[in-house]
Amino acid sequence: MRLQKIASGIAIFFAAIIYVVFAPQTVYSDTVGFESAKLLSELGIFYIDKDMSDKELSDFLKEKSTKAIAYNLAFGLTGAVKDPYTGLIDASFSLRFFKSENLSVYTNMLDTREYISSTELSSADCYRVFLDVLGYESMKGKSNEEVLLAAQNAGFGYFQPVDNKENITNGELVNTAFEALYLCGVKTKIPTIHSLSQINPDLKSKAVKLGMIDLFPEDIPMFTEGPYKTQTFSELIGTDVTTNVKKHEWSAEYLNVNLAGYENYKNKLVNSDWLFEVEFYKESEDFEDLCVLYYKVIDGLEHYVTLVFNKESKTLELWYAY
Repeated sequence: MRLQKIASGIAIFFAAIIYVVFAPQTVYSDTVGFESAKLLSELGIFYIDKDMSDKELSDFLKEKSTKAIAYNLAFGLTGAVKDPYTGLIDASFSLRFFKSENLSVYTNMLDTREYISSTELSSADCYRVFLDVLGYESMKGKSNEEVLLAAQNAGFGYFQPVDNKENITNGELVNTAFEALYLCGVKTKIPTIHSLSQINPDLKSKAVKLGMIDLFPEDIPMFTEGPYKTQTFSELIGTDVTTNVKKHEWSAEYLNVNLAGYENYKNKLVNSDWLFEVEFYKESEDFEDLCVLYYKVIDGLEHYVTLVFNKESKTLELWYAY
């Protein structure tokens, strides 16, 4: 009998070990805003304590957000850098950002901070904060519906659908900040991440390493008709072994692009003296891609720009080669 009890105990012990090893593990990265938070943290825009576990970050992102957290993120988007050791914020890059956008933006941000009275953050108030960062006029006196419409017109709504629910979580706030990073400033007409990269070489270096920025040569217009899809930019430079001709090629993918955005970029190419060559449809799985090719002779070499637009998925691939 005693041997049976011992054997039974051993069996239960090993069964417990097997359950622990093979049981489904919690996946915290499924939390809304988790990946955005990690990337923004790497850039220094969003502060994550180095000792914070994935579970702690997930729990934080599920909590209702506050005005204070929103403004810390907003200042991070203007280039303010928090020292992880002292907790002090270096705002020198922010001053350069405000100057590049519009000096009144800083005043707008302070004004918005004063008139948002609630501790927790509504969807509309979240957009009020980030529209300030992008240089839009103060939303003071505007209804929630007007603010949400302004946010949609600015390009928000892909990572986090624009709606009018009462309060948002920290994860939704972080996703909105991530969107703001790829939307254009009112005055500069270029994405925030490009503005920050121009004033902060360290941030640019990190963005390149993380695949968070698209760096096409200035020979083609910057694509601003939809947010860049992270980790899709590639640069290939080499020599064709069969012809011994040096080749250069760049490509990237963009999200939330509509037909008007596709047409608008074509106009930018034409206005930059690129010449239309051909436009056609090609089958792509269950949908058709609309493709167009432009060329331009630069320093005696033919350069080519190709756009591959999918109306159904609202994606656009941009290729540049010579």
